[in-house]
Amino acid sequence: MFRLFGSADSKQVASELVAQLTKYLPPDLVKERRSKLSVNRVTHQIEALYSMAEELRDQHRLGFIGKTIMANEFQWELKQLHYPDDFVDMVVEGLVLRLQKTKSRKTK
Repeated sequence: MFRLFGSADSKQVASELVAQLTKYLPPDLVKERRSKLSVNRVTHQIEALYSMAEELRDQHRLGFIGKTIMANEFQWELKQLHYPDDFVDMVVEGLVLRLQKTKSRKTK
């Protein structure tokens, strides 16, 4: 069946990333106990999420449109789970910036 720009892969990647984030930083924890969260814990979990996103991007061979669909789907899924808007904006912005980086090629 025809897949427009790999949107099914993009949505699958977004769902996997959301599942990873909610596993370690559930919405209630971020929303209600924000002041008790360790900055190091949050940073570590978000960096792990970004690394996972890079691996999935490469595995699913997402191009520009695929990454755009994925980031948009990721954002909406986080909002549906009632993460705070400022948290969603920060995580999505970092994700987009991280996915724009290309893998560095080793040169001799």
